[in-house]
Amino acid sequence: MKKKNLTGTALWRGLSAVLLLLLLLTVPAGAESGGETEYIVKYDENAAQLFDGDSAAPFRVVTSDELSRLLAEDLLEWYEPDGRAYMLDLLPEDGTAAVQGTLSTWYTDETWQLDMISAETAYEKGAVGEGIRVAVIDSGANMHPDLEGCLGEGRNYIRNDATTEDGIGHGTAVCGLIAGGGENGMVGPAPKATIIPLKCFDGNTTKVSAVCQAIWDAVDEFHCDVINMSLGILDDSVTLREAINHAVENGVIVVSAVGNNGSGVKYYPAAYEEVIGVGNVDSTGAVYKNSNHNDSVFITAPGTGVVSLGRLEGYTTFTGCSFSTPLVTGAVADILSIKPDLSPKDVSELLSSTAMDKGNTGWDEYYGWGILNLRDCVIALEQGSDLPQKDEQRDNRLRYQPHRYEYRQIPIPHQRPWGNACPPAKDPRLPRNGQKVMPR
Repeated sequence: MKKKNLTGTALWRGLSAVLLLLLLLTVPAGAESGGETEYIVKYDENAAQLFDGDSAAPFRVVTSDELSRLLAEDLLEWYEPDGRAYMLDLLPEDGTAAVQGTLSTWYTDETWQLDMISAETAYEKGAVGEGIRVAVIDSGANMHPDLEGCLGEGRNYIRNDATTEDGIGHGTAVCGLIAGGGENGMVGPAPKATIIPLKCFDGNTTKVSAVCQAIWDAVDEFHCDVINMSLGILDDSVTLREAINHAVENGVIVVSAVGNNGSGVKYYPAAYEEVIGVGNVDSTGAVYKNSNHNDSVFITAPGTGVVSLGRLEGYTTFTGCSFSTPLVTGAVADILSIKPDLSPKDVSELLSSTAMDKGNTGWDEYYGWGILNLRDCVIALEQGSDLPQKDEQRDNRLRYQPHRYEYRQIPIPHQRPWGNACPPAKDPRLPRNGQKVMPR
């Protein structure tokens, strides 16, 4: 990012030309479109009226020639290359989502991920995400039978239209792990939530600007309560940071994957303090070997061989932080369906104080605060007491015993008992906590 000199002198213009030349020589890979480098710019307050006004997002994507003109006219607050965002579970060459196992027609006894996070308590108490709108910034979503009645109208940021069909399967699987459920049983913890598919991927990568535009629209146009981001950006971006701050300031909870390098590499937005970063554990409760470990890990959830929806029908197993993240997102939807006025900070404190502590006592860089525990979240809210503090909770480490599940089939009729209508958007939207969250 290059900041402008607020004096607007001729010296600034000369330096800007030099800086732009250097930036063009060192622009990151992937910041080009059709061979032409593109930049994200934000006008200064005196030039903001020049912006098209066709979007709530306060930025614009321009070519290098246009950037030179804007710099020469001293119109910008900041600019940066339009870099690349990565889907955090790489796709094979045939373009289908990375999967393990084979399609199945029955999965109730296979969805161990729901047992590990104690989702049954939420189902039994009716905490199933009712009235909560969840933005999924991914590869779109298909009309899988187990998403019937869940999918609201979204947007395609690649074609700039409303077609959100998923040609990859990644987004459909993510949606299933939030809200999937049908005649065979449940896949996700929030089957009554409304999913808003915001399609930014047709492959492994996309533009940072597309992701950031989707965040702004999730808040201002689609009035979402939660944003799921099973994706990441390697370099901190002022555009992304401002988009995340805008979401959090408006009370929207952002949940993001920490990455699958098996190292300390950080991905954004999970690395932002305001975001709930999610790591991946397997069916034994051990951190998966490829799950990243650093201070971006806030919590962990099942993500190794978890059952979700096939691209068009059926079910299969998926592995990666992309698939542990939506389980936390679904849990957040359940939490908000019980107490919708919770702030992002409240939700984070609830998740951390109820998590099943694993690894080192308290927080550590592998498990974060521990493994997601939806049961205790629901009970804490049901009791109506103050949010529990981490140092007051009892030791949870023995509550989950791997490979000793007591499965109960949860019968689901052919049509969901609550019907197929999507809850309406809340408009206008007001911040939950009424307080601004300042950038770090």
